[in-house]
Amino acid sequence: TFAQILGGERRVPARHRRDGLAAALEIDELDPRARHLLLLYQRAMELRSISSDLDRSYWLITPGQTRPPAFEAEQAKKALKKAEPAKAALLVILAEKGNVEAMKDVCLSAANDAFGKEYLIALVEPPVSGEKAPGGWLTKQNIATLSPGTRYSTEDFVAQIVQQLQLNTAIDPNRVFLLGEGNAGVAACSCALQKSTPFAGFCLLSSQFHTAALPPLALAKGRRFFILTGSRDRSGVSVLSGAAEGLLKGRGAIVKAEKYEGSMNSLLEEGAFAPIKSALQWLESKQ
Repeated sequence: TFAQILGGERRVPARHRRDGLAAALEIDELDPRARHLLLLYQRAMELRSISSDLDRSYWLITPGQTRPPAFEAEQAKKALKKAEPAKAALLVILAEKGNVEAMKDVCLSAANDAFGKEYLIALVEPPVSGEKAPGGWLTKQNIATLSPGTRYSTEDFVAQIVQQLQLNTAIDPNRVFLLGEGNAGVAACSCALQKSTPFAGFCLLSSQFHTAALPPLALAKGRRFFILTGSRDRSGVSVLSGAAEGLLKGRGAIVKAEKYEGSMNSLLEEGAFAPIKSALQWLESKQ
């Protein structure tokens, strides 16, 4: 076990644990096998961009290494010969500008438990060019008016993220989802209401919903939405979420709505991603 490899002398303070294992040790000091296991359970984060365009950059958060340690290599090779290659799942998150740093921390520390180690997470924040747009998000509905010099809308950008990641990673197209939280919810809805989309489902988390800022709702037909509303969300958010459920269902969308205890801020502060896990499980189930 990890603890046995570390030996009885070293103990990891609780504040330095992630997913039950150490996350903030000087790993170069560890036994090679311990170092491998530490990396295995950590998540890694890197800044990526589309075509070196910094206005189309995002944080890619991946599970830790999946290569087996040397002393298990032979057994792993035998197992891999029998097993089908596993495909990754992908969650793209549109985050409120003020929540990006907290969301990064939570995705690094709690994502394995919440989403499973097979999930890649692409965390997107509003682009600099969107400073005049509601919530900072430029959509096909507002880009010509608010930022006529910008070539790519949020709908284009998130589709490009999926395409870029598919170039080097085997991703299950049935497990590619988009989550919009807070004022990013309208942009996520706009992505859902395109004639074609790489996403198999959409999650709106404590989100706003304004039909005047969206494409025709008729495009929601057959699309899957999970709407999460917190018990301590602002009353306006609850009203808008309720309206979204009815309007989307009325246009033929497949919709499930649930309430969770607290608010988006409390989810980030506590790292309690159980509601999002529930949403992903429902979206995957295709019920």
